[in-house]
Amino acid sequence: MFIQQRRFLYLGIACTLLALPLFLSKAKKDSSLEVQTLLPLHYQFFEISSQHTQGRLQEALEKSIALQEKLSQEETPYLVLFTLYQTGVLQKKLGNTNGEKAAWEQMLAIATSPDTPLTVKKAFVHLSHTLASEGFSLREFLQHRLDLLSTGL
Repeated sequence: MFIQQRRFLYLGIACTLLALPLFLSKAKKDSSLEVQTLLPLHYQFFEISSQHTQGRLQEALEKSIALQEKLSQEETPYLVLFTLYQTGVLQKKLGNTNGEKAAWEQMLAIATSPDTPLTVKKAFVHLSHTLASEGFSLREFLQHRLDLLSTGL
C-alpha cells in the first residue's frame, strides 16, 4: 500500500517536473510568480496526487475529474494521461466500475488512435516507462483491467 501511495506522489512530482521548462521560461519574464500561478493545471495535479496519498480518495477523484475537463491533449499531453491514469485508479479504489472502465477505455483509445498527436504518444510511452517497474506494459494493464471489468470481476 505504501509503495502504491508513494508512486502517485512521484507521478505528481514527475508531471510537475515535466513542466519545468515551461515554468522557467515564464519565470524569466516575472520572477515574482509562483508555481500555482505559472502552472495552475500541473499544480492542481500535484495537489490531487497529495490528496490521493493521504487517503482522501473521493476528494481527489472529484478534483481529478474536474481537472480532466480543463485539459487539452495538444497543450498538456503528459498531464492528460497522468490525470486519466490517476482517475482510473481512484475509481477502482472507490469501487466505481463504470468510472474505472471509462478511464481505461479513454486511455486505450488515446494510445491506439492514428489521430493521436505524436506528443501524446510520447507521453503514453513515458507513462508506460514510469509504471514499468510493475512488470507489465501499460497497454497490457489497460486491456487486462478492461477484460476483468467486462466479465464483472
